[in-house]
Amino acid sequence: MRTERFDVVVLGGGNAGIAVTAPTRAAGMSVALIENRDLGGTCPNRGCTPKKVLVAAGHALHEIERATSHCISAQKPILDWPGLIARQKTIDQRHPPAA
Repeated sequence: MRTERFDVVVLGGGNAGIAVTAPTRAAGMSVALIENRDLGGTCPNRGCTPKKVLVAAGHALHEIERATSHCISAQKPILDWPGLIARQKTIDQRHPPAA
């Protein structure tokens, strides 16, 4: 097995881990960033970003309900919950867990 040496080892490729890497390199130090799943961490891959799909759907429903206040008539919206969840899950499937 090959051995490598680094000045700094960052555990986790989330926002904090990535934020530490650039200034450390700029200071002339070598950096190893270790991430066992998705670079970027939970937020963009499985947390905040996928959640925003659900929030956007709720916002769209709310805006449709308010349409009459803007002199727009629209039929009552129907939420396709299984379709929305399938769409939300496609975001996570773009970044499958590391084997």
